[in-house]
Amino acid sequence: MRPSIFFIHTGNETFVRQDREILCRFAAVQDYYATHKFPFGFIHYLRGVKDNNLVFCWFASWNSFWVLLLAKIFGKPSLLVIGGYDVASLPGANYGHQRGGLQRWVSRAAMGLSTILVPFSHFSQMEAKVNASIPDSKMAMIYIGVPDFFSCLPISVRESMVLTVGNVEWPNLKRKGLEFFVRSAAYLPDVQFVLVGKWLDDSVDFLRSIASTNVV
Repeated sequence: MRPSIFFIHTGNETFVRQDREILCRFAAVQDYYATHKFPFGFIHYLRGVKDNNLVFCWFASWNSFWVLLLAKIFGKPSLLVIGGYDVASLPGANYGHQRGGLQRWVSRAAMGLSTILVPFSHFSQMEAKVNASIPDSKMAMIYIGVPDFFSCLPISVRESMVLTVGNVEWPNLKRKGLEFFVRSAAYLPDVQFVLVGKWLDDSVDFLRSIASTNVV
């Protein structure tokens, strides 16, 4: 008999979709995209936990807290993927749940309720340990895997280029290093620097103002 998994997430990013596709190969997956905060999705959480063998959550947040609490009550094993905003503490970039307040309590409570925590890098595991006091014994690091689309590329001379991808907004100038990326281009005038990402605010105008001519 195939196991059944209640798969809950708050975003439909590529890495989340890939997880779902992998799980579907060996289990029946009930997918729930939590677009509304508690209590609006509570009935879905309750049914999902009761009707499945395992709970699989992405990120320690308000939504995953309630699902993991129900899993604990009903004695269902649970897995929580962590890394990024839930374990980060970067006051200078105004980023990370571990800076304090209610979001810190909720994320730590969610991590405490989960049977096993899966950070997606050694750095994320370190942040969980240092910022959220999570012991290594409760974590099992698994890298995010992506299909290799480029294994058959021809070997040829390529132009000198540096590429970074990310949403262009004020918090990301420090958090993602976009300002540092643009300023670095001035030290390598013969190399093209390319920043790809949606413009979410007027921070793009600031980046243009500091960019050298080899920045796109």
